[in-house]
Amino acid sequence: DFMDLGEVKMGTAALAEEDWADNWKKYYEPARITHDLTIVPSWTDYEATDGEKIIKLDPGMAFGTGTHPTTKMSLFALEQVLRGGETVLDVGTGSGVLSIASSLLGAKEI
Repeated sequence: DFMDLGEVKMGTAALAEEDWADNWKKYYEPARITHDLTIVPSWTDYEATDGEKIIKLDPGMAFGTGTHPTTKMSLFALEQVLRGGETVLDVGTGSGVLSIASSLLGAKEI
């Protein structure tokens, strides 16, 4: 009698068939991450403003969107330190957003 759960009822319900592989995409929109960098889903039409650098991504459902706080901080740091001609090492296994940003910000070698 450790924990009386009372009567337990079980049931089932039919769920509508959904395209789980693509359904999440409707919530992923262009995001201005830093002063110069905007991340845009590859399936979205987006017109850049003057000076805006666009990173087109085809991310996964959970990772690679570029909007995680640590990714945002890294992108902001890259924007602050890269002036052109640098060598950058991106030791990641995601979408490559930091490498793409480094290239757009003038890194010579990645």
